[in-house]
Amino acid sequence: MHKRAEFWNNNYTTAQQSDSIAVPFAKYLDRFTDKRVLEIGPGEGRQFDAVVGLVKDYAVADISQKVLSHYLCSVGEYLITSYKDRFDVRFDLIHFWYVLHHVRRNEIDLFVDFLYDHLTRAGLILFNTPQLDPARKDYGGNGIETTWFDLVDIKNALFPKFAIIDIEDINDKGTGYMILAGKKLKIKEVEK
Repeated sequence: MHKRAEFWNNNYTTAQQSDSIAVPFAKYLDRFTDKRVLEIGPGEGRQFDAVVGLVKDYAVADISQKVLSHYLCSVGEYLITSYKDRFDVRFDLIHFWYVLHHVRRNEIDLFVDFLYDHLTRAGLILFNTPQLDPARKDYGGNGIETTWFDLVDIKNALFPKFAIIDIEDINDKGTGYMILAGKKLKIKEVEK
């Protein structure tokens, strides 16, 4: 993860986002209203700007300290050094955009656990998959080690801990799918 953090310390600007939809989750804005929200991989804050007036609390998490230092306003900041990190806070909604393909295949279960453990009992995740084609070798050779996950891979990774609520096939401007999923409750949580 250290090499990826170094890469993003120097490459988190909008130049990395130029071919993407600025607010890919417009139809889900109501999900942010009065919620405690965590954004993973916030870049320069395009999504923050879209929802800051809706949320109860907002926090950002990233593997790059430089990305976190970019935020001049008062938001919670969490540095992820490992997907085994646990912060003493839970969120109603965790969202991330153009992030999943930076998670290595052998880390996907740890990443899903990280999401699950940072959500409230009825928490949601909202994210997109990039429009990546393994034949194009998107992002190849620049040190961020892009991982190709197809929709079946993603569903299989989420299934043990999340129930998929909606999948939308965007297929435009760098966005493949938009996925909304809810945290599955453990048996002991249901009994409470």
